[in-house]
Amino acid sequence: MTRTDVAESIETPMGWAVATAALLLSTIAMAGGMMLLFLAMKAIAAEFGWPRQYPALALGLAMLSGGVGGVVLSRYTDRHGVDVPLIAVTLSTGIGLLAMAWIDAAWQMFLLHAVLLGIFGPSAGFVFLVTVVSRWFDRNRGSAVGMVISGQSIAGVVGPLAAGYALDAFGWRLTYWLAGLIVLFGSLACAAVVRRPPPPLKVPVATGDGRAPATLKPTVLRLPVLYALLGAAIISCCVPMAVGMGHLVSHATDLGYPAVQAAELFAAVMGISAISRLGAGWLADRIGGIPALFLTSGAQAVGCLFFALVEGLAGLYLAALIYGLGTGGVIVCYAVIIREFFPARNPGGRIGTLYSISTLGMAFGGWVAGPIFDHAGSYAPAFWLAFGFNILNLVLIGVVQACHWRGRAVQAPAVA
Repeated sequence: MTRTDVAESIETPMGWAVATAALLLSTIAMAGGMMLLFLAMKAIAAEFGWPRQYPALALGLAMLSGGVGGVVLSRYTDRHGVDVPLIAVTLSTGIGLLAMAWIDAAWQMFLLHAVLLGIFGPSAGFVFLVTVVSRWFDRNRGSAVGMVISGQSIAGVVGPLAAGYALDAFGWRLTYWLAGLIVLFGSLACAAVVRRPPPPLKVPVATGDGRAPATLKPTVLRLPVLYALLGAAIISCCVPMAVGMGHLVSHATDLGYPAVQAAELFAAVMGISAISRLGAGWLADRIGGIPALFLTSGAQAVGCLFFALVEGLAGLYLAALIYGLGTGGVIVCYAVIIREFFPARNPGGRIGTLYSISTLGMAFGGWVAGPIFDHAGSYAPAFWLAFGFNILNLVLIGVVQACHWRGRAVQAPAVA
C-alpha cells in the first residue's frame, strides 16, 4: 500500500503551473548566475593573470554557500511561506551578476560568489524551488521535481550558446552586466506564480521508533542512519558532476578546440541532461528512486571515465552523451527517495538539507579540478578522481538498496 492509497491525491493543475514557473525561474537564474562562470573562467583568469584555481575557488564558494542558503530558505518556507525567499534569490542573483562586471581584485570575485551569488544565489534557489514544487505533488512527484531540476540543464543549453557568442562579441564584463539585467527582470513573472501557497499535506502517522511508517518503503536502518548514508551518497555523486560541468569548456579548449565549439559541447551535455532529468523523474515514479539513481549514477561514472581517456571530438561527444544521461538524472532521484522512506512532515527541511549537503561535493569538485590542472597541466587526473568518487556513490547506494531488501524481507511475515 502506498501513501496515495491512504488519502486522496493533493495534485491539481495549479501544481503543474507552479512547476512550470519554477522551471523557468531556475533556468533564468542558473543560466546567468552559475553557467556564465563556467564559460568566462578562462577569460577572467587571463585578464588578471590569475591561476585557474582562482575562478574555480569562486565557483566552489558559490556552491558551498548556496547549500547553506538552501537550508535557510527551505526551512523558512516551511514556517513562513515563499515570498521572502523568492525576493532574496531574484535580487541577490541579479545584483551579484551586475557587480561582477566591475571587479578588479580576486577578493571581490570571492566575496560576490560567497554571498550574493552563493548564500541567496542560484544554488540556494535551486534547492528552494525543488522543495516548493515537491509540496504540490504526491503521485507524480518525481516527474515534477525532474521538471524543475531540468531548468539547470536547459540553462546549460541556452546559457553557453548565448554567452559563448556574447563573450566573443562583448567581452566578459558586458556579458555579466546583460545577464544581471535579464535575471532581475525575467524572474519577476515566474515568481508571481511560484509564490502561490501549496495544498495542505496529508501526512500518514509516523511510528515512534525512528523508522518509517508502514505505508512507506521498509528498511532495517533507522532513519537518521539512512539520511546520513544518503548525505554521503549525494556528496560523492556531486563531485564528478561539478568537475564535468565546471571544467568541460576549459578542458575542451585546452585540447585545442575553439571556444564556441567547446561551448557547443557543453550545451550538448546539458541538453541531454535536461531530457535525462525529465526521464529520470518518470522512471523513479515507476521503478523507485534507488534503482533509478543506480542507473543514472552508473552512466555518470562511465562518462567521467571517457572524458579522462579521449581527446578526439567524436569521443568527447560520446562521453558527453553518456555523462549527460547520468548527471542529469542523479539529482532528481534523491527527492523521490526521501519521499519513499521518510514521513511527509517538514519536507522543506529534509529535502532542502539533503540538496544543500550536495553542495559540499559540488564545491569540492568545482574547486579541486583547478589546482589539479595547475599542477598536472591537464584535466585528465581530475576526471579520474571524479570517476573514483562516482564508484563510491554506487557502493553507498548499493548499501541502501540492500537494507531496503532486508527490511522488506523482515516485514513480509507480518504482512502475511
